[in-house]
Amino acid sequence: MLDVARGDRLRAAPSVRIEMLNPDPTPRPTDDPNERSIVLLAEYGEMTFLLTGDAGRAAEREMLRSFGPDYLEAEVLKVGHHGGRGSSSPEFLAAVQPEVALISASRNNRFGHPHPEVVSRLEGLKASLYDTSLQGTIELRTDGERLWIRPTRSGGGGP
Repeated sequence: MLDVARGDRLRAAPSVRIEMLNPDPTPRPTDDPNERSIVLLAEYGEMTFLLTGDAGRAAEREMLRSFGPDYLEAEVLKVGHHGGRGSSSPEFLAAVQPEVALISASRNNRFGHPHPEVVSRLEGLKASLYDTSLQGTIELRTDGERLWIRPTRSGGGGP
């Protein structure tokens, strides 16, 4: 098992940098293991991806406190906790300012993800929204300057 924590970095290639933004290196008791979810900030060329796993609002607050809002800005956001109500706070989304938001949720899931409030917040940011529950697998490709997005089926948001 690989243990990672906030501040750990990986250089996957000369032009690719990956940094762990969560979990906190000092474990704290929590009722919700999702708040210890791994969050990655990946940079390739001019493109930045923020992959938030199952992180919720507590982890978002901690990342905002630890890094500041400017550090979290990313072109692509993998929305936390499948777009659940307990993630994607207005403050966090205002910091990230994603151009593209990806929600990974199964069709007709029992939790009703993504939550309409989260979708509304993302639409308010004018982010192109992709949802696997509507569009299936979503493939992203980049050359470090441009981004190509291809869902396997049509439906939902996007440009």
